[in-house]
Amino acid sequence: MAADPLAWLSARQRFGVKLGLDAVGTLLAALGHPEHGLPVVLVAGTNGKGSTAAMVAATLTAAGERTLLYSSPHVADTRERIRLDGRPIRREALSLRLAEVHAAVTRLRRGRRLSQQPTYFEVLTAAALLQARAGHATAGVFEVGLGGRFDATNVIPAKVAVITGIDRDHTEYLGHTLGRIAWNKAGIIKPEQDVLTLEWRRELLRVFRRECRSRGARLTSLSGNVARRSRSGRWDLDLTGARPVAGRRLPAHMTDVRLGLRGEHQGAQAVLGVMAATALLARTGGHLPSAKALRSALAGVSLPGRCERRRLSSGRLLVVDAAHNPAATICLAHEIRDLADDRPVTLLFGVLADKDARAMLKPLIKLVDTVILTQPKHPRGMKLKALKEFMPLHTAAFVNPRAAWRAALAATPREGVLLVAGSFYLLGDLWADIRRRPLIR
Repeated sequence: MAADPLAWLSARQRFGVKLGLDAVGTLLAALGHPEHGLPVVLVAGTNGKGSTAAMVAATLTAAGERTLLYSSPHVADTRERIRLDGRPIRREALSLRLAEVHAAVTRLRRGRRLSQQPTYFEVLTAAALLQARAGHATAGVFEVGLGGRFDATNVIPAKVAVITGIDRDHTEYLGHTLGRIAWNKAGIIKPEQDVLTLEWRRELLRVFRRECRSRGARLTSLSGNVARRSRSGRWDLDLTGARPVAGRRLPAHMTDVRLGLRGEHQGAQAVLGVMAATALLARTGGHLPSAKALRSALAGVSLPGRCERRRLSSGRLLVVDAAHNPAATICLAHEIRDLADDRPVTLLFGVLADKDARAMLKPLIKLVDTVILTQPKHPRGMKLKALKEFMPLHTAAFVNPRAAWRAALAATPREGVLLVAGSFYLLGDLWADIRRRPLIR
């Protein structure tokens, strides 16, 4: 047994990203195949997969299922990634699961049945499946880490697959064209599955349809008209496509629905999540949640660092959003335009070196009055010299994120808005300061 299982997990980060299913498949076999027997919804996509997965899980929990949600990345604590009925895994339980994985890795390595050390993500995926078994979960929602076809989560024989949509990100692993990225995401499709997506572009849907035909899976593509937001911020959701469960249906339309997550795409993602949950319940013989329980569940969904609003002093507003690729910053810009109105906006921005920082900044700098740059404390954090090339010469820059945070606070005037964006790692660096500010629901 590892002296400190959490330290052993952290040390896995040095093995980086290794796409492929052989290592995790061998590891899960040695652990007694905890992926078998658990009804799972597997969620892939470029953006929105974390939010969608959380809303699938909330719907299943509202339906009475004991639901394990596995998502990534975390902001401040690894335990955020493994939640049972909305509650993060206890530290003691995580240590026990990691100790089980460590023991299996040790046996396999000694017997030369595991040719390479498992990565951080592979170990944590195995631990999440073990926790589902130990916690007697009756349903699981697993968010794909990277891509889909060769991601560790793809060893799970999921009954329902969700692909939120396709955009360019992680191109060094997934390919430089949208078609190639779609092929990677479509790799999660398995025989006879229900497959749901928000993707609407014909050339990408052709990729999904081809994969579905070859595997006998059923594809449902939702239009962007399934959700409409009112000026009050509430949503009208079109659930006519949701599967009947045991002869019962959800209301075809739910009006004036409050969502716990903000963003212009959250309404469509809520419909996608509810439909994915009902597809799983129809397959497992579960029960539909009541309309009241579903409303409460969707209103209660929260994820750290996703368009999160907090109060600062002097009437100022803090908005925190990882927004770690161009498509995400475009969505964030729409939200900031609505939230800020005519209020001055300060942007605190830091990003990883493998991201398209120029494209990420383009929609944001049109809306802000002051920009402060910093470098996430991560080996892949983009150096300030490179980041400053995309910005005017007068932009303030600080190597230390905490120093940048203090400068951003000082630069945000009374009634102004402070926006922190660009990387989950940047949010993690600042989380001790961010979490002290009252959360706005």
